[in-house]
Amino acid sequence: MNIELPKTTCWICPEGEFKATCIEANQRDTCLKLIFKVHVNENHNVQYLAQKRYPLPVKPGSELPSDLERWLGKDFLKRTRSIDPSMLKGLEADLELIHTHNDNYPDPFVFVNGIYAPGTLVSNSTPSPALFAPTFQLLEVP
Repeated sequence: MNIELPKTTCWICPEGEFKATCIEANQRDTCLKLIFKVHVNENHNVQYLAQKRYPLPVKPGSELPSDLERWLGKDFLKRTRSIDPSMLKGLEADLELIHTHNDNYPDPFVFVNGIYAPGTLVSNSTPSPALFAPTFQLLEVP
């Protein structure tokens, strides 16, 4: 009998354009946090995650309205000027991910540079295998 092991969670996604699913949308006092499951390679044993935070309250020129417009369409903001973050959970998106590097940290910071409607950046066909595979150190369990 095989025992299924959960996927390893990894916040270090490769740079590029990927399909994603919003799995969490949390509003705190000072920010809205969106967490996406990034579809880097569906057959890999790793669950890639990326997040984007928006400061609250939303001010003119904020990234949130432009990201929502690119993701949900221009008509979305014409219909409403408020949003329940929970309605974003489960929605598909295309993400543009970029890396920023800091000499004090070995891994890059993964920045969600843009959130787009599904199919805008990535075709809706089956994703091809990624050329990126993180390395993990296995620890011996006594």
